[in-house]
Amino acid sequence: MKGDKRLAIALPEIDRICRNLGLSRTIRESAATSFRAVLRKDLLRGRSMDGVTAACVYMACREHRVPRTLLEIAGGGRVGWKEIARTYRVLRHELQKQILPVQPLDYVERFCSALKLSATVAKRARLILTEPLILERLNTRNPAVVVAGAIYLAALAEGEERTQLDVAQTAGVSTVSMRNSSRAMDLDYRLEWI
Repeated sequence: MKGDKRLAIALPEIDRICRNLGLSRTIRESAATSFRAVLRKDLLRGRSMDGVTAACVYMACREHRVPRTLLEIAGGGRVGWKEIARTYRVLRHELQKQILPVQPLDYVERFCSALKLSATVAKRARLILTEPLILERLNTRNPAVVVAGAIYLAALAEGEERTQLDVAQTAGVSTVSMRNSSRAMDLDYRLEWI
């Protein structure tokens, strides 16, 4: 299949994923630019078109600091999150993209909004996430897991309780991971330090 045909298939798919996730035109254009670079460098060989288009959308989100998890991208696309992650790592390396890691703070507002939590809870969650001891303890974990744990603790502290399942589902993580994250933040199960 020639480059023009591949592009004709990929661009509508990128638009579809972005539309499903409510992403901006900037993200669409950035993902399309990345896909064109993939074609120029012949990086599509041995990879699925759907995996590469989803990875380009994820890369565009990361470049523009639009917090979207791999699970969210997978939900908007046609491939699983593991394939997107694998393809993203290869493309980022091959295209020599310097992309900053996702910070847990990037997700706080969106997750709190989805859970219909107050600005006070969001502020408290941000305070938890900026605590040096917390950052040190949870440095290697998935940012969405860390945010879910912080939001859960903050909601408890503010009396706006949400179930562990609600918080975990909103963040797209397992309840066990979220629970372990919140326990690591507050090992004694005390909220005084918040």
